[in-house]
Amino acid sequence: MTPANATKLPVKLAVALLKDRNGRIDLNLPVRGSLDDPKFSIGGLVLKAVENILLKVATSPFSLLGAMFGGGEELQYADFTPGAASPGATQTNKLNTLAKAFYERPALTIEISASVDLADRERVSRQKLRDKMKALRMAELTARGKPVPALSEFGLEPEDYERLLRKT
Repeated sequence: MTPANATKLPVKLAVALLKDRNGRIDLNLPVRGSLDDPKFSIGGLVLKAVENILLKVATSPFSLLGAMFGGGEELQYADFTPGAASPGATQTNKLNTLAKAFYERPALTIEISASVDLADRERVSRQKLRDKMKALRMAELTARGKPVPALSEFGLEPEDYERLLRKT
C-alpha cells in the first residue's frame, strides 16, 4: 500500500482493541465465493472486512468493546448521583466491564475527563448542612446523657429542624 492510498482510519486503536492479552487477533470472517471464479479474491474480501472493522472502531469504539465484553455503547460514560462519591450499582457494573476490557486488551489506554453538574454543589451543601444539624442535635442529646446512634443512622425530627437550622 502506498502512502497515497493508505487508510486514514485509526489502525493503532483498532489493533489495540482487537489484540488480546496474548497478542493474537482472532477475526471470524465468513467468506463465500468460488475459487473457480476468476474474479474471486480472498485478499480483497479480507481487506474489505478489516476496513469495515476499522470503520466501526473509528465511529464507535465503545460499542465494539460493549459487543466484546457486554455493555454496549453506554460504556463510554459513567454517571454518578449528584453529590455522591461512589457510582451506583449499574455504573459499577459498567466500570467493571471496562476494567475487564482493559485487562484483556492491555494495549488500550483511556483518557478520562470529568464534568461537574451544579446539582452536585447544591446537594453536597445540603448534606453538609444536615450533618451539621445532626451533630448539634447529637451534642444536645449527649449533654442530657441520652444514647446517640452514629451520625449516618441519626435522623432529625421535624420539630427540631427549624430550631437547629437557626443555630447553624
